[in-house]
Amino acid sequence: MSLITRNSIELDLGHLHVWSATAVKDNRQLNELSELLAADEVERANKYVFEKDRWIYVTAKFLLRSILGNYLNINPKEIAFEYSEFGKPSYLKNIEVDFNVSHSGNRIIIGFAKQQTIGVDIEKIKQDFDPLDLAKIFFSEEEINALSQAKESEMFQAFYRCWTRKESFIKAVGEGLSYPLDSFAVTMDNDHRARFLKIDNNQDSKKDWQLSSFVPADGYIAAITTNGNPNKIEFFDANEILFGEIDG
Repeated sequence: MSLITRNSIELDLGHLHVWSATAVKDNRQLNELSELLAADEVERANKYVFEKDRWIYVTAKFLLRSILGNYLNINPKEIAFEYSEFGKPSYLKNIEVDFNVSHSGNRIIIGFAKQQTIGVDIEKIKQDFDPLDLAKIFFSEEEINALSQAKESEMFQAFYRCWTRKESFIKAVGEGLSYPLDSFAVTMDNDHRARFLKIDNNQDSKKDWQLSSFVPADGYIAAITTNGNPNKIEFFDANEILFGEIDG
């Protein structure tokens, strides 16, 4: 593993950085990564029943601390996170940089924004359910109608585009699943045309929320929501931190 240095990568105003990685599975390396974690994080990691959950947790916490420490020019181990009532972490000693973490399968993404709120979501595409039946439980009327008109070969892709876009929004808002999923609607067609169709909440509808979709790896789909239109979205391979060197 290799900690990135301060001169490695700068987070500029108006830019979004999205880091993607595969969870570390090797116990020796996981123990090395755990050395950067806080005591309560190590304790939580050791309580996981399933090994794959520990892999994800330790890898994600290590990367979040390492990358955030780089952006803020501080020792990653000294970062103390605060958590909202809905579980969204923040680092209150520096409110200029917002971040969000998501994972699915063995993949992790972490999004960072400067002076913007950010939410990210990644999902591994599964095809062992009826997407329209699930949409009728969680989606808005507009989204259900759009999904019902999708070609059968594109049904699951459309479903996950919609799901990740909705999840990234409620994570950006910071209210988790307490935010009514049928109170706003998003597109579910081409990744380049990701946008909101409606937001019923008057307070949130007045904000300039922006959506982006992307494919982080084969068999996965992800989305980003920010308040404000970013000038640039940059993608980075965090596996270089875990398994190689970052050029400074």
